[in-house]
Amino acid sequence: MASEYHDCIAIKLTDADRTLKMLRLAGLLTNLKPRRLGSDELAVPVNNVERAISALLTEGISARPCKETFDVKGRPSKLSDEVPGLSGFLIIGSIVLLNYNSSVGIPAYVRAAEAISRMYPRVTSVFLKLGTTGELRLPQLVLIYGDGNTITITKESGLRLYVDVARTYFNPRLSGERLRISSLVESGERVLDMFCGVAPFSLLIASRRRASVIANDLNPYAAALAGANARLNRKLLKGNVTITRSDASALPSLLKGGFDRIIMNNPTSSPKFIEAACQLSLASGSILHVYYLAESEDLAIRAIAEEASRTCKEFTVVSSRKAIEYSPSKSIYVVDLEVKGYARRPNSLSL
Repeated sequence: MASEYHDCIAIKLTDADRTLKMLRLAGLLTNLKPRRLGSDELAVPVNNVERAISALLTEGISARPCKETFDVKGRPSKLSDEVPGLSGFLIIGSIVLLNYNSSVGIPAYVRAAEAISRMYPRVTSVFLKLGTTGELRLPQLVLIYGDGNTITITKESGLRLYVDVARTYFNPRLSGERLRISSLVESGERVLDMFCGVAPFSLLIASRRRASVIANDLNPYAAALAGANARLNRKLLKGNVTITRSDASALPSLLKGGFDRIIMNNPTSSPKFIEAACQLSLASGSILHVYYLAESEDLAIRAIAEEASRTCKEFTVVSSRKAIEYSPSKSIYVVDLEVKGYARRPNSLSL
């Protein structure tokens, strides 16, 4: 059976019947099958995590946000049945991405694309992703099914997001991380999203907190779509989001004052920008969320800590974890640092 990564809530098994009945009546359930988490929890895929948690709290049911892989109900076949050796793919709105493996021939990927189109009638294009290239982390794509349109709208945590899969970086598998970070932000914080892409981190934070967020990206297409996404979701935002387009290393000379929290989601290059992040961190202390692609968690911590020790006044590793698996040998890890930098809090929450 086909599977998808999806936002979910985790509840106690003893609350399962009441929870599923309430969420079904509220129209918050998806076509994905709930699954067990450990011995005493159930992960329930939902289309709006915040609304689901709020609804359950009114009935005294405790729930927490999560992100898991779920089987899809009622799909006609398994991808591995159609094409042996292939099972996983990434769905972004109406577009599917398949990662290229040189051991699998192109005809097999074409059969896979045809199978996916039968499983998911809403899919309009299937691309084979050969890799990611350049400073802007743009994917190298080959069309193997459909109309070839690379722009779609995807839904995440109650937000709608324009994504151009050919000209911007977006990974739906990080939606659990975006929920985690947004839950840590407090109202009144000043947040910098250094490599915002189409702004999923920034907009989720602003939708949940009265925070001031600066969303920056060097990629002009990403910055343009970030602005479009801010307009698309403006009625949902409690905080404010300002879009900038700049090389992250130049931000200390462009932005006024320091930030309470800096998100550094550039897995291949983030340590190179820790110096700029420390210059934008508060002398009283700030939090950096640094994402890095490495062979192990220890190597990720070491690379980030070495740079922080060289460029920050003080730093402490608060936590670290695997965010997502990237390949059989590498994963994207997130290391949360508390640092003392060189900036002061600005008098106003502006640039």
